Amino acid sequence: MKSSTRIILVRHGEVKGIETPRFRGSADLPLTERGLRQSELTRDHLLYLGVAAAIYSSPLRGCAQTAAIFGQSQAVAVNYASELNDIDHGLWRGQTHDDIRRSEPLGFDTWVANPEKTQFPGGESLQSAADRALVTLSVTRTASVGSTILLVSYDSIIRLLLLHVLGLPLARYATLDVAPCGISVLLSQKASWRVRCINETSHLMRLG
Repeated sequence: MKSSTRIILVRHGEVKGIETPRFRGSADLPLTERGLRQSELTRDHLLYLGVAAAIYSSPLRGCAQTAAIFGQSQAVAVNYASELNDIDHGLWRGQTHDDIRRSEPLGFDTWVANPEKTQFPGGESLQSAADRALVTLSVTRTASVGSTILLVSYDSIIRLLLLHVLGLPLARYATLDVAPCGISVLLSQKASWRVRCINETSHLMRLG
């Protein structure tokens, strides 16, 4: 597939509080020490996959720091795209799942059972987040045909992009898992997509 464009989706490294299920949304959180190490190991692994023609990243700190580490070794400047920001959880932002389960049980139950029907109060829906993220995906798939592009974003956004490429409905959102610095590889040729891998994390095994 000589004319195919390879798009590598990478979630940012670990940020503070990531292990507690929480609606972080657009919170501007820096990487932890572990997150920095994850990003460095991912940087080294990405070099085996080839040199990137461009890097696109959310401008928020966790992603921006991760992308900057990749950019140094790839010798490529980072393009910041707010379309790659995490879902805006609105009034739920910063609260744990347990918090919302207690304060808004009906809303939380809808999120768990039918995420595609959830409109976060004062925030976004999955559809609106997907629409904006797909703008960047569309731009990157045609910007450098035959090249490799890195997209650094959030768990939620990568899930939404994968659902789109796989032709799956937003109702399947919870079936995908994307770990910190997990790598997913897409191949684009003309109007078709192929998925080479989803959430590859073997490069992080030495961290335990």
